[in-house]
Amino acid sequence: GRTLLAEVQGETSGSYGKLCELLAQPLEEAEAMIVRNATKGMGTKENLLYPVFSGRTAEELTILKKAFFKVFGEDLVVVIADDIGGDLKKHYLSVLNVLTQSYDPSIHTQRKAEEVAEVIYKAGEGKWGTDEATFCNTLWSIPPQFMTQVNAAYVAKHKNSLARAIEKEFGGHTERAMLFHYNMITDPINTIADQFEKTMKGMGTDEFGLSAALVRYQAYLPQIAPVYKAKYGQSLRDRIYGETSGNFRKLLMTVVEHSL
Repeated sequence: GRTLLAEVQGETSGSYGKLCELLAQPLEEAEAMIVRNATKGMGTKENLLYPVFSGRTAEELTILKKAFFKVFGEDLVVVIADDIGGDLKKHYLSVLNVLTQSYDPSIHTQRKAEEVAEVIYKAGEGKWGTDEATFCNTLWSIPPQFMTQVNAAYVAKHKNSLARAIEKEFGGHTERAMLFHYNMITDPINTIADQFEKTMKGMGTDEFGLSAALVRYQAYLPQIAPVYKAKYGQSLRDRIYGETSGNFRKLLMTVVEHSL
């Protein structure tokens, strides 16, 4: 017998077909497909990678790596290392190699926050040129529960926030990916609301980006919807409805209405 995915691929096309394909698979396999879409062909579509890799636990990243190998027979870390260059590679390898420490209040003290903040400063703003690997590895090793305390220690000594340090030391796709990752740790719901808006604003909707966001953040929609409406003055459902059409719109509406 054929799999549901094979049936869907044979019967659908366009943005509607792509969304059907994503929904016809377990989440981790759908996300493996999103990564494959982002890295194959000419140029890497970096904006598709941020949401997949950010705001994840170590367990989720392990599941994603296994799914990528199962579906495509390749090592996800090797694919990213081969496909992406420069500082962005350092950021993603730091994230994918899961350096994040487990939170332990007896270790993660005020003194530790000050020490970590200083390592980041000396790798970035306090250095002539940036030591990107040390900056990324140190920043992304901080447990999510401890990030606010490290940021406060950084601000107290150096006046800038960690987000501002990222903006000063990095640029382009790397800056965007790192800020997204940082914001997913410190303010996830607002960050996800903004991510939905980014796929729809300006000329033409990024239909695959919107589909990827909906698949990735489906479970968060009840929390995102009120924040999105307060921020953008329109419900997320109505915004998506206004930006899409046909079967693609119908399927999006089904997912949104089922999730809220």
